[in-house]
Amino acid sequence: MIRRWLPLAWWLVACNGAAPLTDLDGDGFEAPVDCDDRAPNVRPGLAEIVGDGLDNDCDPSTRDDDLDGDGFGRRDGDCDDRDPMRFPGAEEVPHDGVDQDCSGSDLEDVDGDGFAGGADGDDCDDTRIDVSPAGIERCDDGIDQDCDGTDCPLDTGGDADSDADSDTDAD
Repeated sequence: MIRRWLPLAWWLVACNGAAPLTDLDGDGFEAPVDCDDRAPNVRPGLAEIVGDGLDNDCDPSTRDDDLDGDGFGRRDGDCDDRDPMRFPGAEEVPHDGVDQDCSGSDLEDVDGDGFAGGADGDDCDDTRIDVSPAGIERCDDGIDQDCDGTDCPLDTGGDADSDADSDTDAD
């Protein structure tokens, strides 16, 4: 009778509900410590391989998408992740043919009025925030605030003195 219960007792001891730990990929780390026990190039302490799409070091906080090491990856808006000088917030060098700050433009708005200056821009004085194509012209001050090429708008009404009776006495 004891012989019949012996295999059952052995089975109960051997199969206590916990699966034995195994290292499926042979990298020296078993699940759950190894975050991908099917891949030998993924294990704790391994150097992160940038751009391979794997969490090589089993640390989800380690960046794996910043190919050029500038602190920005594609998901952060890096417009060229092969060039460490191009990333969001980089200092823009205007009109050099390169968009350093990933703004979508090579132009720079120095005075912050929403209009870029320089040969390719439309701000006629990018050092003054009150001067731009949207600027309000103040006549006869020697400054072209609205960037239309003149200090005052041209009078197209035909009356040289801007009064209602078309004479020259301004009354």
